[in-house]
Amino acid sequence: MKVVSMNQPCYIPWYGFIERVAMSNIHVIGDDKQFVKSEIQTRNRIRTKEGVRWLTVPVEGHSSWKKINEVQIADTDWRHKHKATLKAAYKKARFFDKFWKNYESILNQDWVSLSSINIAIQNQLLKDFGIDNQLVLGSSLKIDGTRGDYLFNLCRELDADAYLTTAKAKAYLPEDKFAQAGIEIIYHIYEEEPYTQMYPGFEPFMSALDRLFCTGKPKSTEPQEILNTIKTYRI
Repeated sequence: MKVVSMNQPCYIPWYGFIERVAMSNIHVIGDDKQFVKSEIQTRNRIRTKEGVRWLTVPVEGHSSWKKINEVQIADTDWRHKHKATLKAAYKKARFFDKFWKNYESILNQDWVSLSSINIAIQNQLLKDFGIDNQLVLGSSLKIDGTRGDYLFNLCRELDADAYLTTAKAKAYLPEDKFAQAGIEIIYHIYEEEPYTQMYPGFEPFMSALDRLFCTGKPKSTEPQEILNTIKTYRI
């Protein structure tokens, strides 16, 4: 079964994204989708000694009318602040030294494009978690349609047997069209598996960097095996 999924490129994404890519045969990076300011395209959460903290990439004004791959980063000072914050939060984590240099190298670069740095970080995360499933840029496919119709056309273009998505997508997916085309819809229900973090207690839904630095443990990377063990529901 060929499973296709899609996510917009997000900054230091959470582990739910990693899990969804791992369950897919082909994952589409939606770099040509509409940019939405103050969402996880520009920011995500880490856990510090003082509590949960957002790390945000500043972008140039009037970006809300652009596609994600058209959005430019506003300045360079943020990179130094993010590096310092990540080091302070995780330098004593068990696997920090093993993985940090990869992300420090990315953050040392003078990025202009928001989607470029997001994709660079997510690709490094996938590599560090042992996932090498096929990735495709949405902008390279030239798919027509909006929202649900776009996703249906995307699946047809990629000859998908199933489309893997979040439960929120049920509100706009044309389920009848998918069924008539023989394309199964699988709704992924992400439930954070607790792990030992740097500080007492457990805070779910952190950036995947938190899990990587604290545990260093990739899960299975076989899509069908993961689909059989992760909570989903089908139509």
